[in-house]
Amino acid sequence: MYIYLILSVICMGSYIYSDTLPAGRDLIRYHVADAANGNVTYMLSHPKSGSTVITYFFELLTHRPNLAQWRPAKLDTIFLPYCYALKELKTDLYKKPIWKLHESNEIVKQLFYDPQKTIVVFLLRNYKEHVFREAPLINVRPFDQHGTLNENAVGQTLCRSAAAGSYFRNIEFFDRLPAENRLLIYYEDFIENPHKELTRLVEFFQDGYQELETVLADYTQYAQSFKQYYNKNWGRTDRGGGSISGGDDVRYHSKKHTYAQCKQIDEWVQKKYGHLWDTYLSRYDEDNFIKD
Repeated sequence: MYIYLILSVICMGSYIYSDTLPAGRDLIRYHVADAANGNVTYMLSHPKSGSTVITYFFELLTHRPNLAQWRPAKLDTIFLPYCYALKELKTDLYKKPIWKLHESNEIVKQLFYDPQKTIVVFLLRNYKEHVFREAPLINVRPFDQHGTLNENAVGQTLCRSAAAGSYFRNIEFFDRLPAENRLLIYYEDFIENPHKELTRLVEFFQDGYQELETVLADYTQYAQSFKQYYNKNWGRTDRGGGSISGGDDVRYHSKKHTYAQCKQIDEWVQKKYGHLWDTYLSRYDEDNFIKD
């Protein structure tokens, strides 16, 4: 099975971004073969959860490359988005990478998938932010003319396609992993206290201690460098790209809607995904934000 996967890389080599990868086919072959030996690290999140900035800081701290958009059946999509444009990362392209994905099913599909050897950093963001941000992009209305929740529309925004992933399926996948193999980071916690969350990241991997003090001391400078790069390269607002709030307001989209509208979504999530609500999602209950 491993041979088949490596041969797939070789056959598709002409489609790999060889202009941005040193010895493109050799490098990807190296990482795929290494992944087949186990202990693969992933950054998993629903789209637009802030995973791009988290992987940037992960790479900054550990110098481990971030391999984005990787899928076992579509290896031509591998690329390294940061390390050439952002020299401060000092990326070692042959260190064990973190594979950035938005769909847990893509992890399970791998020929070498072993939950005991799968390491996952899971970034979770308020589902209402996803609903309100995504709805106009896919031309659906979360509420009808009477203000009643359109459950099908809400479901579409959180499970819009296999490529984009399922918000709830990703949580369920994360929940099944061995506790020692997983780290949960809430987007809101990272924005509120990046020093604490980056320290948790370093402690979890036991890697990055040498850079941690410098990165935390100059966090604002690094964050600004990343934001400029991100908005320049992911700024296609017609495709939902780029940063809208810039991380300045974690409830940017929710605040544009009424308490009653937000509460209807809460109640739908609690009823349909009660097993996830108590453990992961109750913090997003609109009642917690009434003071806002």
